[in-house]
Amino acid sequence: MPRFFLSGNHISPPDSNGVRFARITGADAHHIVCSLRMKPGDSLTLCDMQSNEYSCLLDSIQNDPHASPAEYTVCARIVSCHPGSNEPPFDAVLYQALPKGDKMEIIVQKAVEAGVSSIVPFLSERCISRPDAETLTRKIERWQRIALEAAKQCGRSIIPQILPCLPFRSAVDEAAASASHAFLCYEGDDTVPLGHVLEEPGITASYRFFIGPEGGFSLAEVAYAQSRGLTLAGLGKRILRCETASGFVLSCLVFRHELS
Repeated sequence: MPRFFLSGNHISPPDSNGVRFARITGADAHHIVCSLRMKPGDSLTLCDMQSNEYSCLLDSIQNDPHASPAEYTVCARIVSCHPGSNEPPFDAVLYQALPKGDKMEIIVQKAVEAGVSSIVPFLSERCISRPDAETLTRKIERWQRIALEAAKQCGRSIIPQILPCLPFRSAVDEAAASASHAFLCYEGDDTVPLGHVLEEPGITASYRFFIGPEGGFSLAEVAYAQSRGLTLAGLGKRILRCETASGFVLSCLVFRHELS
């Protein structure tokens, strides 16, 4: 069933008959009408980005054939509302060192599919990619669009946010202060196997984890992370690419908390 996200102010209070309606505008409305060719009576799911899902029936379409996509409006009648059931039972924030090229696009897409809560890009000593502020702003906007499309495709009830880029130490300080489990994925010595870091099934846990750039973390960065209480987590005997590692960690979280 088609799934769309909209803010709560697009959902009306109940009318005199107790019926609520949702108003969909712009690109989503244009997609419903012109790409999906939906008609009144067709079913769709709406999410209010607060983990609430609405089962709806398309009620009316307001558009001019010559209008721009931004001018399209679709009205849907809400049949029922229920908490979203597709969100994972853990809170996981990915701190991702900026990689080269378009690797971040794949990282964002797959992390959203695997259940990440949000993604924080950061700059570390060995990052090769160092875009200026204007370029980075455009990149984050693009990554957010990718997160939105991935959330729609995989049935998420929220849109994970791509947050502003941070320096490495600021990212570590933030992670150390905001989670019950913060760890840096590392291929060097003195690591703890990832399985020993993860909480037992059935316990709600918050995770903050760091994936380094192509060249890995420097020794100084590793020492700083340890000084702030982050665990050095090993991901097994094989060294994973930076675009593979986050999906691997999230898959382990899903296995531990949802599939065990």
